[in-house]
Amino acid sequence: MKKIIALILILILASCTFSKNERIPLQMKENFQKVGEDSSAWKIQERENLLETEALLGILKDEVSKEQREELYKLVQEKNAQRRIRENKKSMDVSNKEDKITQKIHELLNQWTDDILGTLPPQCFINHFETGRQEVLNRVKENISQKDGKKLDKLFHELKEMRQQEEYNFLREDEIMDEFVKILSSYPELDGEQILYSIWGNEETLAVFDVKNGQLERVEGKRVGLDFVDEQKHQEAKKYWESVKQILPESAWQRFERFVVMSDGLYGTFAYVDTMDKKGVHWKLALDGKDLEDEAESIYTLIHEFAHVFSLDSTQVEYDWEGFAPRSIFWDDEVKAKQDSYLNAFYKAFWERIVEDNFYDDEHLRFYLRHHHEFVTAYAATNPAEDFAESFAFYVLSGESKHPMIQKKMDFFKAYSELERLKEDILKTLGKNHFVVEHRDSEFTYWESLLSKK
Repeated sequence: MKKIIALILILILASCTFSKNERIPLQMKENFQKVGEDSSAWKIQERENLLETEALLGILKDEVSKEQREELYKLVQEKNAQRRIRENKKSMDVSNKEDKITQKIHELLNQWTDDILGTLPPQCFINHFETGRQEVLNRVKENISQKDGKKLDKLFHELKEMRQQEEYNFLREDEIMDEFVKILSSYPELDGEQILYSIWGNEETLAVFDVKNGQLERVEGKRVGLDFVDEQKHQEAKKYWESVKQILPESAWQRFERFVVMSDGLYGTFAYVDTMDKKGVHWKLALDGKDLEDEAESIYTLIHEFAHVFSLDSTQVEYDWEGFAPRSIFWDDEVKAKQDSYLNAFYKAFWERIVEDNFYDDEHLRFYLRHHHEFVTAYAATNPAEDFAESFAFYVLSGESKHPMIQKKMDFFKAYSELERLKEDILKTLGKNHFVVEHRDSEFTYWESLLSKK
């Protein structure tokens, strides 16, 4: 997947200190001093409020006024008080008051970002939704009842129209997708989940293969809503699959039970992975063969995608979870991290204090700009899971950084001996197949020079 590379420093919030005391309002100084004198719950909460205030500001922390810092600090106090009340009730329902305070914090930070940084660079993240592939649906309808075909048609056109609207209803999209798969589940000869991707994926699905003992076996076209895969497409896919096996070690590529050839044109989505069972046990890899010519990006992206597999499998996260999760645990609409998982440890070290601000920023642009020194790429600012995968790829291909804070993330992965061995296995595989490893470094200087002109 092509991304805007902006490799940068990482802020370790747990060791946050105030280097410029004159910028800390008197009330905050007094509270901070009291924290060291008493370990009561209240003092711990006040320390957390202070650290979160600093974390939220990012590169703005040395630029905002004392009054602005005090305003943010008070809002953080109020927001966290509301969150603690909710979490004590083990409730995921954010109150109107908590929502308004969090939104106010986000709006203030965005305003200060604009005021301090001036005119921003072009948007980094563009939401694009595929409006549906009617030809795939038509092929599927040939293999189901007329009644079910009409139901799918109705759902198809509802979602197609919805995706063209400015205000997007993600909840209704999930409902439509579930209804789609439920209808197709009554036809055991059809693969409902793969058909869903073939119709709605941003990338066009060209061919689907099962992986057996490291070799590709063609999946019958009608089963996944595609035309028959001829011998030429099969041979092309085998070539792409062999490229994967030359980059990833056997322990990695053996995790894939399905291989999908897709395309969205040159330099779009290079690859993606997804669980096939909504449990994280069985995985598939989708690849755009047109992008394989870019050797450096091929290596980087496949390592990134495999990082998703080992950090989001059934040993690390819980899928389709219900119930309560505090802010101290990483969760999203699909998964909840297990307490001792890689992803949760990464989240607690680098994301816990800023995750709500990220959640309220749909485009992630201003969020990224005020935290660009904390992410190895701009794409990493999307969410904790993408940050983990981007950072792991950088760790494998570079491992060391001249920037102390980036090195903190490298040290995070080094702390796990099994991840250190995985890195060694990947590098051995690349060396055996005569790949030249591109040691990437940060585009931090680019962003710093850009922002210094504001």
